[in-house]
Amino acid sequence: MTGATHDDVPVVLAGDGVEVRTGPIGGGMSVGCLRLPEGTDMGPASRASTATPASARTGAIC
Repeated sequence: MTGATHDDVPVVLAGDGVEVRTGPIGGGMSVGCLRLPEGTDMGPASRASTATPASARTGAIC
């Protein structure tokens, strides 16, 4: 496994002030960086989901 800085990780999506970077770092792991415009409300994304997971509805095990 290796370390990575922001500039080492390739951009996979960019536009309208959003930048997403992801890349492998070895050992079956990946690193990701996310840049959002100032003032982006992350509240909805950080709240715990109250929905029942699909695995509980279907009995699937992931």
